[in-house]
Amino acid sequence: MHKEFERPEDKNMLDDREAAGLWKAIALSKEIGEDTRVLDLGVVLDLHLKIFIEAMPEIAGRFRKAGEDVKKLACIEPPLGIAVPEKIHGFEKDLIYKITQIAARPDPNHKKQYKRWVESVFDLAAWTQHKLVAIHPFCEGNGRVARLMTNVILRRFHMPPTDVKMESDEKPKYINALCQIDNHGDYEPLRTLLLRGSIATLNKEKERRQIKQAVK
Repeated sequence: MHKEFERPEDKNMLDDREAAGLWKAIALSKEIGEDTRVLDLGVVLDLHLKIFIEAMPEIAGRFRKAGEDVKKLACIEPPLGIAVPEKIHGFEKDLIYKITQIAARPDPNHKKQYKRWVESVFDLAAWTQHKLVAIHPFCEGNGRVARLMTNVILRRFHMPPTDVKMESDEKPKYINALCQIDNHGDYEPLRTLLLRGSIATLNKEKERRQIKQAVK
């Protein structure tokens, strides 16, 4: 392994490399979302690789193996490492199918059709995010990759992305939304969080454009 990709022993350096990797992965998620690449497990692995290749190269871009098990989450116990291949390939099959079931984007002037279409996109985004978190296919970074994949899907359907980093004051809402799915099969809280995040991104972009115009 090349020396520059050895895992840093200093925690601050490790954190810095992870943070830098996340920004690279965010850029990659934008590129993929706006491209025509098939959204499969290769995308999931590439996003994980970007985050960790310079921080934890031994786990970067690969799924958990037998014996690499993770602790129980707030409301769900992830599958054992030995079960990850079957689970994650099932996810890929379902994801590809679900994407094909979303109709072409309707004219926004047809409000009812457009509203149903937007709902179907956010349904898929919420399903994708929860499914990846529930399977927990990686030793580290599952939440970040799940949120990045959410944004890949939103961008693919020309929707503004939502937050990737989960700030401390928002984390309880996020965990509760995931638990609502685990305990009751209710995706509405997570869909609402994603929609609000997407709207917030749209508003920020509008503010930036207004500031640029004012400066000119």
